Amino acid sequence: MNKKIMFVALFVIGFAYLLIGGKLGDGYKDAKWGMTKSQVKSILAASIISQSTEPNDEGDTSIIFDLGNGKKLSAFFYNNKFYDAEFEPGLGDDDHNGVDAIIEGLYKKYGKKFKSVPNMVNVLHIPLRVAVWDDGVTKITLQMQDPAVYNNTYPSSTLIILYESDKIEEEKKISQRHQENENNEKEKKKTLKRVQDDL
Repeated sequence: MNKKIMFVALFVIGFAYLLIGGKLGDGYKDAKWGMTKSQVKSILAASIISQSTEPNDEGDTSIIFDLGNGKKLSAFFYNNKFYDAEFEPGLGDDDHNGVDAIIEGLYKKYGKKFKSVPNMVNVLHIPLRVAVWDDGVTKITLQMQDPAVYNNTYPSSTLIILYESDKIEEEKKISQRHQENENNEKEKKKTLKRVQDDL
């Protein structure tokens, strides 16, 4: 069985399963969810490629770490609490062995029971193959552009692994909904006043 077929088989066969037990940890390695930027910097002890100090539109700040050998980790913070990490293993294209090794490593560490997220595409609308482990504390997502859409290249360079705190992500969503509702109420009041002033 060639490497491309093996990769597709690992995803397609396994996508029917949902993780129902086990612990995925509560962070990325020793950097735990809820830690501050300074704590994460100290624990990872890696070179910093870049970092943001002002929150983006999502309310996040971030640090991008150089883990060596082309590997990078983007750490995201909400209210200065570590809640999300994106690991790029630094594979080149056509690296079947690298992809197989990562999948096998995830299987050994987190088990072979995971769920699929069908019909996912990236921002360029390229189909993705996605596997998700979630124990209610941490969600781990393996994603890569679908090899089926490529004729001559195996897109191993697009593989990333996402780690996410379920709790802080939910806190963020609730806070954003609350802020959105407040903004809508303010806008309604402004509109009402403007209209009534013209009556």
